[in-house]
This record gives sequence, C-alpha cells and structure tokens, in this order.
Amino acid sequence: MGKIVTGILWMLTGGFFLVGWLYDLCTLNDQVSDINARGY
Repeated sequence: MGKIVTGILWMLTGGFFLVGWLYDLCTLNDQVSDINARGY
C-alpha cells in the first residue's frame, strides 16, 4: 500500500503496542478500497 515507514515501525513495535491492531480492524476495508480506486 506504499506505507513503508509505518510498515517497518509496525513490525518493530508489535503493531504499535496493539493500538494499531484496533485501528486497522476499523479502517482496513477503507484503506484497501482507497488504494484500489487509485489503480495501484
């Protein structure tokens, strides 16, 4: 999805100490739809 820095940070911190897991759970569908609409 083009988020290299946050991906590395995610792996090094265990998903931002589990807060990131909750964020992704709520927003993952919107993030994927956005990327697909851009044509990547």
